Amino acid sequence: MVITTERLIIRGMEKDDANDLYHLFSDPYVTRLDHVDPMTNRQEAEALIRMADRHPDRLLLSIEQ
Repeated sequence: MVITTERLIIRGMEKDDANDLYHLFSDPYVTRLDHVDPMTNRQEAEALIRMADRHPDRLLLSIEQ
């Protein structure tokens, strides 16, 4: 599902989002509130995207401006 407004696009994560996802979740400041360790490589981001594909009931979205 994709939701589009004049200024925003909300969509499911895609493989091309792995670099951005890794950059975000490799930051300890970001992950500290989720009580998870920061990602240490891009493959972890790719694995998270694959998991989201297998479990569409779990929310993993990309937001573009």
